[in-house]
Amino acid sequence: MGKGIILGIDFSIDFTQMAVLDDEINPRSISIGTEDNFLIPSVVCYNSELNEWSAGDEAVNKSRLNNSTEYRKLPEILKQNYGEDLTKQIITTYMSYLLKVAVNYSNGKLIKNVLVTLNEVTPEMIELITTSFTNLGYNANDIKIISHSESFVYYVLNQGKDIWINQVYFLNFDRNDFSCRKLNVIKGKQVHVADVTVEDLNDRMTYDSVKNNMDMADEIVADYMEDQLKKNVVSGVFLSGEGFYAEGWAKTLQTICRNRRVFKGNNLIVKGAAYATVIGQIASAVLLLVFQIKLNKEFEHGVKYMKPDAGIIKEIYAIGLPAIIAQALMSIMVYVMNLILKFNPSAQTAYGLFYKVQQFVLFLAFGLRDAITPIIAFAYGMRSKKRIQDGIKYGLIYTIALMILGIAITEIFPGAFATLFNAGQSRAYFISAMRVISLSFLFAGINVAYQGIYQAVNSGMESLVISLLRQLVIILPLAGIFSIFARNGQMGVALIWWAFPITEVIACLVGYVFLKRIRKNKVLK
Repeated sequence: MGKGIILGIDFSIDFTQMAVLDDEINPRSISIGTEDNFLIPSVVCYNSELNEWSAGDEAVNKSRLNNSTEYRKLPEILKQNYGEDLTKQIITTYMSYLLKVAVNYSNGKLIKNVLVTLNEVTPEMIELITTSFTNLGYNANDIKIISHSESFVYYVLNQGKDIWINQVYFLNFDRNDFSCRKLNVIKGKQVHVADVTVEDLNDRMTYDSVKNNMDMADEIVADYMEDQLKKNVVSGVFLSGEGFYAEGWAKTLQTICRNRRVFKGNNLIVKGAAYATVIGQIASAVLLLVFQIKLNKEFEHGVKYMKPDAGIIKEIYAIGLPAIIAQALMSIMVYVMNLILKFNPSAQTAYGLFYKVQQFVLFLAFGLRDAITPIIAFAYGMRSKKRIQDGIKYGLIYTIALMILGIAITEIFPGAFATLFNAGQSRAYFISAMRVISLSFLFAGINVAYQGIYQAVNSGMESLVISLLRQLVIILPLAGIFSIFARNGQMGVALIWWAFPITEVIACLVGYVFLKRIRKNKVLK
């Protein structure tokens, strides 16, 4: 599955659980602190004295300090009257913490897809969670949100057919929920339909029943399952949730283990979420292949045309690999910048919001680059010096004109953009970021044009160097050094923003040197 991982998040009221799917066939549960601790408290804390946000176990501990405000039961946060800005800040803080935990657990691997599963999915919660991840630099298309019932279906159907040949029961028992999901796979000749019903069992007992009278709790669950097994043919039973982690449940297990598969464990729902992401990607790939074969009649699709040619592959990657790395570097840069800004969540949020504005402006340069690259490449293939020179000349002129327009709009209307993107408490940081980083657009646009020119004249290595300078080698160490002064209170956060124009100017100078060399060695040769 490549270098990226798929992250599944079971975002529940009291605790959150996570699982990752990488090169392994099965998802792996993420443990916290110890190997058998998979529960992350759904808690966020803000200390006004330190101006510091924290999440998870750290938030629980820091909530005991003076001047600390604790926010619990995060999936129900929309029911609280915190205000839109504060609500977004809380969820963004928590999701940022989960991402950090997942990356550390996966030894620094990049997260390419995130699937969040909730007990109750609402449009408001979808928007809130999606916004929190986009503020952290993720693409909204890489974030999926589904219900526990849907995750349950994905998990079960990825197990052996003997488990779901008949009905499957999923009992979840935690501090705020005691329920039973019943899966019935209606089998057809070609397509199977999965039907899930949910039964609320909270009126039968509470989580405290396990602590106060384990035998009684065991009796209640055993009697319930005994009644269900008399009415239905059940081939599989899953027990999940903090309540079932407790020692005991002897009678329950004795009842349900007769003539069927029984699973008692953690993270079953979130593992289903990870499976859902993989299945979605596979389904998309299959559909694209079908559309390519059925609708694209301009090319032959026979097997003989799929025979690999080492020479052609080498030529493709000589030009395309720098572009691939450049795209990967964008994600790395955004992620590391969020780590650098972690000391100030408002600045972190502001950067996430401004990144959208920045990409909107730079997409003008990207679009123009994609237009001039084939034009210059065609001229290069014809060995037409004049056409190459004209392509370079007018490509740069048009790019500069668009970037000047972008700078003018962002510098004149920063407040309007802050309102448009609902910057809220991060408004001041957002405006300062726009004032400073926007100055880099001119040089960033030129650098983007340079990269297109380099690729057109078969100079992929030069394009790669510019990408590395812009998005890794200069920007991140410089921002890291500036953040030290900001954290110490010697300078404001705005100092960090200056890393962007400085980086683009340096990269632009290097790019100009490359262009002169290319003109001499390849264009005028």
